[in-house]
Amino acid sequence: MPRPCKRRQIGFSPLHRVFGPAVPTGEGGGAVSLTLDELEAMRLVDYLGLYQEEAAGRMGVSRQTLGNTLADARRKTVGCLLSGSVLEIGGGRVVPPPERFHCPACHHRWQETAGAAPRMEVPPCPSCRQERSLPEPAGEAGEQPIPGRRHCCRMPRRPAGDDPTKT
Repeated sequence: MPRPCKRRQIGFSPLHRVFGPAVPTGEGGGAVSLTLDELEAMRLVDYLGLYQEEAAGRMGVSRQTLGNTLADARRKTVGCLLSGSVLEIGGGRVVPPPERFHCPACHHRWQETAGAAPRMEVPPCPSCRQERSLPEPAGEAGEQPIPGRRHCCRMPRRPAGDDPTKT
């Protein structure tokens, strides 16, 4: 009997969930579903440039599981690009990301665990009790791609004239 699937931790919730060709050709093979954990794996490794071991730690899975998830996500994404299919994002066994807020009065930032249903009102600031707190944008605060980490083997590229085999 196989083990039950572990819920993966994700760090953001996408605003847009359906992508497709600008001009439908009718040749696409229907919609392809990309789960939220597959998107998170691609975001951490391909967009933010994290090593697979670190990305697996953030998602709460093993490095091997992350590698398998990443391979599936890349296969589905490239398949959609080549065939002109629609890509739908959603589903999967995930732990919702925490909701992040900031207070414009005292500049305090905090997070709360996400509920099953979207919150209709923003909670007051726990620091100054200001009622006009604002939700933070999706994604982890300040996450930007790591420059220079785009090479396939994660090693920095050599300058064009620097060939170690020639002396």
